[in-house]
Amino acid sequence: MCSLTLVDGLQRGWVDVLLDPNEYLHDLPRISDPGSFIATFTHFIAFGPGVDGTVVWTTHVAGHPPLATLLFWGLGRIGLGGGFWAGALCIIVGSAASVAVPVTIRELGADVAARRAVPFAALFPGAVWMAVSADGLFAGVATSGLALLIIGAGQRRLLVAGVGGLLVGIAIFLSYGLVLFGLVVLVACAVIAYQRGWRQTLPAVLAATAGVIVVAAVHLALGFNWLIGLHELRVRYSQGIASQRPYAYFVWGNVGAWLVSCSPLLAVGIVRAVRVLGRWRREPWSSDRVVALLGLSGVLAALLADLSGLSKAETERIWLSFGAVAWTTMALIRGRPGRWMLLAAAVWAIRVNHLLDTGW
Repeated sequence: MCSLTLVDGLQRGWVDVLLDPNEYLHDLPRISDPGSFIATFTHFIAFGPGVDGTVVWTTHVAGHPPLATLLFWGLGRIGLGGGFWAGALCIIVGSAASVAVPVTIRELGADVAARRAVPFAALFPGAVWMAVSADGLFAGVATSGLALLIIGAGQRRLLVAGVGGLLVGIAIFLSYGLVLFGLVVLVACAVIAYQRGWRQTLPAVLAATAGVIVVAAVHLALGFNWLIGLHELRVRYSQGIASQRPYAYFVWGNVGAWLVSCSPLLAVGIVRAVRVLGRWRREPWSSDRVVALLGLSGVLAALLADLSGLSKAETERIWLSFGAVAWTTMALIRGRPGRWMLLAAAVWAIRVNHLLDTGW
């Protein structure tokens, strides 16, 4: 991720990205204390009476719950302010996805498939957009929460499962769209419950649920209602350029952009996963089925986001969390074809980073 970022140089490719006027760091000087920021956050999302362009939050701040901006505010408070350290945080946390997803597969009882997934995860083409991008950070948090939740459920470690739930809850309060990551979590929980039994996994699932509730309760206590924030965002969304973006085009264009990010090779993995599930009745439970279910849950989450109409363009970036999970379907490709696919994934990422002006 660092090397891909530095293709554009340290200043342009790393430091300046999050200093853009539409980014989170732009509004940090307006935060006097986190409590009042959270309590009044929804008042300045959409344009309206008494809320004009001089006081409304900038694009990315308004487009996410307040916790996303507070992460960078907190970074500055400990002396690590500015674009370099904000970018470093995104890279470090985002890179956790390359570990968290294979760990999740391993904990679901697919050890061999998890090892096959590791090199694909390391060379995930979406890294082009994950580096120095808050959406990459969100992907790292969401997938890490998933991994810890499944570890806790599989090994009956309630504290670990609770921490996993906290991270999943934090992810939902970092980006509204990550509520759909709950589909991935539900599928993973269903798989491990099928394998280990509900009696063993239910306490951990309840601990994780409690973690999500704690995150929501803290925000409510501080004055931020997630549903009101989403409503205001829908208003802001309709007030901006999204109103000029036709649904009939972007419902297809979104998928195309996502396949540029993940590479068209993802389509091969999806087809393999569908074939594996198509043999459900003819073959016993296998590690391939685990990978297929997990990967297709990421695909389903992306498709639901697409149909919602709240994703119009930029899906190469905002669907990174779903893409990191969907990319596990590449582990279904074995032998020499798998090695060629791995090489093709690396080449695709390098070509995209060098030939396209991605903006990231």
